[in-house]
Amino acid sequence: MDRCFWEDIIEESGKPQNRHFKLLLFWPLYLLVFFLIERLRPAGTVYTPMHCGLDDIIPFCEFFILFYVFWFFFMAAMLVYAGFFEPKTFRRLMYYFILTFSVAVIVYLVYPNCQELRPADFDPKWWDPFGMLTKLLYSIDTTTNVCPSEHVIGAFGVVFAARDTRRFSSAKWTVFITAQAVLICLSTLFVKQHSAVDVLAAVPLCFAGWLFCFHRSRGKARKHEHL
Repeated sequence: MDRCFWEDIIEESGKPQNRHFKLLLFWPLYLLVFFLIERLRPAGTVYTPMHCGLDDIIPFCEFFILFYVFWFFFMAAMLVYAGFFEPKTFRRLMYYFILTFSVAVIVYLVYPNCQELRPADFDPKWWDPFGMLTKLLYSIDTTTNVCPSEHVIGAFGVVFAARDTRRFSSAKWTVFITAQAVLICLSTLFVKQHSAVDVLAAVPLCFAGWLFCFHRSRGKARKHEHL
């Protein structure tokens, strides 16, 4: 009987050189927990709106939906590259995601929050691709569980991972990848998916993730190499 695709994947992941891929099991668990928090809250749950004066100054710009959606490919591309070519960086990046995204979910659970920033009269024309994509996002994404912003956390996780790799640690790559991360962060504000409060709240979490998963981990690796 022919082996199925998943049997091959499981066998490959069990090999010593590929065991780091098992860390990807975090994602279905995270998505399940996030879905439960998003969709199955008890009736009457009170959400705190995230808002500050800066939100009222930042204009709505549907063009930034491109960078908002790019976030998913941004993280996936780094995971794929590191997973196949730089396993140590892959592990550090996954540990970063496990730590920071888990903390974010805990915050959402104990401190229900939301945003009320989307334009009330938003009705794009069918020939407006950016507007239609934004409308689609609005239809499938809720306005709850926004602080801290996981877009910010994930984007800078890629920056930290890039700096940790051999291929993307040069100054040119650092500037380019950091610029993409900044544009992703700005996109959360311009498409009115997040308040500036959400972005700022993600900064200390990004720093903690870098400190524990990249800085200290890399320091221990270097110390071990000199022993």
